[in-house]
Formats: sequence, C-alpha cells, structure tokens
Amino acid sequence: MSGILVFKRCLSDAQRKDILLDCLNNKFDKVLSTIRKIAPADMDYSILQTILSRGCYHGHIESVSHIWYKYVRREKSLIVSPPLLCEIGTLALNEGKYYLPKQLHYHFKLFFGPESNSSLGQYTEYELLRIKVESFAKGTSSSTNFREKWKVFLEDVDHHFPPDFRLSVWDYPHLARSIPQGDDDRIVKMLFTEDQIEIVNNHTLPLLLNMILLQKQHSIERKFNLFRRFHQFCPILKYDDTLTILLRQCELACDGYRMNVLLEYVQDNKMPQLCRKASEIMLRARKQTNHATIPV
Repeated sequence: MSGILVFKRCLSDAQRKDILLDCLNNKFDKVLSTIRKIAPADMDYSILQTILSRGCYHGHIESVSHIWYKYVRREKSLIVSPPLLCEIGTLALNEGKYYLPKQLHYHFKLFFGPESNSSLGQYTEYELLRIKVESFAKGTSSSTNFREKWKVFLEDVDHHFPPDFRLSVWDYPHLARSIPQGDDDRIVKMLFTEDQIEIVNNHTLPLLLNMILLQKQHSIERKFNLFRRFHQFCPILKYDDTLTILLRQCELACDGYRMNVLLEYVQDNKMPQLCRKASEIMLRARKQTNHATIPV
C-alpha cells in the first residue's frame, strides 16, 4: 500500500515537476511556501506522499506538520500508511512535537485497526505507542515524576500486547533518563511490588530493572547484587538485555573479576544461553583478559 491514498490530480505537469525537484534537492522551505498557496481542491494528493516521505527523511518538520494538520486533520482527505505514520512519529519525537504521536496512533486505529491483529500491524502499533510513551517522557521532562511516566508505559504498552511480546530497554531511552537520582529505594521497590497496577508483559519488570542498571551513579557491585536479588525473585523471566548491560559495564571498567563472577552465576543458575550481544562481549573479554578463564 502506498503512503497516501490518491484521490485526484489537479496540478499542472510543470507545477508537479517543480515541487518534486525541490523535494529531491532538499528545498523544503520553498516546497512549503508553494503548497501553502494551493487550495485543497486544486492539490494533487499523490504528490503529498513524496513531500511527507522526503520531509521525514530530511527532518523538515514544518512541511510534515503542515500536511498533517491541513490535509489529514482538518480536510480529512488523506489516509497515511502505517510505515509513514511511524516515520512521522520518529520525526515528531526528535523535533519536540510531542502532541503528534497520540494523533498518529488514533489515525492508525481509525483506518488500519483490523491490521493490528497481524504481526506487521502489531509491530506498527507497538512502534506508534512506543513513540507516544517516549514523547510523554521527553516532553514532560522534570514536570512529571517517573512513576507517572511508568504508569503511562504500563497502560499504553504493557497492557496492550500479549504477555510474551518482546520489550527492550533500548527502545525507551527518554523513559530511562526519567529515573531520578537520589530516589533509588523507591524505584527499586517497584521491581518487587505491582505498585497498585497489574503487570501483564513478561518483559516489563526486566525492562525496569535494566533502566535502573543503566543509571551511572550506581557501582557495578550494587548493580550485580540487585540483578541477583531480582533474578531469585523472578527466575523464569528473560534477562538478555540485563546480562548485556552488566557485561558491557564490566568490560568498560576492565573488571574481569566481576565479569567472571557474573558468568559463573549465569552458569550455576542454568540460565539460558547468552544472547548474541552478550556473547560477543564475553568473547572479547576472553581474548583481552589475563584473568582466570571465563566460562562459556
């Protein structure tokens, strides 16, 4: 399916050629000035696909926002495809248009709701909701505490997908940065209680653990102790990202001893085989360290 449904073509060939050429040459200020002068009844809707797509590619939020509000929201004459919705969402997050992601998800559900049951549709909806959560975390900055941002994540993501749907800490950098320094005990407590909101997804609590482990103010020893405590509390969950984080931090600190301790813990507790990233770190460490042999 194309990025936008085509309704009609009213522009002259010369006008279309000029707009397309300006798009290809990254002259989006000129493109925006041109299309603002064109009445919706005279617009060639097919050309808007190119403007939106290229505008996202070049990061020109002004032209993307203009088309979205004029032709999607106000005129209701465009239907934007799921892949392009994700591109617009990423641009909006990066450019501080924090109100857009909610509208993008609404547009997806309105026109592509049945597709959300397919694997591709489920991934698209996840990406749109992930951007929505990240936009809220980034946009509210210090005006909203982490617990409120975490609540939004639980409602929009954790409760929205099947229990085995894969979640990764790497998808939520702005949410992770929202964890306050100096309030560690309260955040850690959230790992061991449901905090009055039910947890549905099996990856959610490890994701919270990983956000804590990414905080620079904690020592490796403290992080390892927290991981061990949490693993004993929830031994059947997935810890691929957790082990990757801890191994990478040991590697950066040239701490072969604690890397050994960690890998021995993994082996002693019969945890699943290391994921690719963790295995790569381990292999690098085996080549570089003169410490005792690191278990495979």
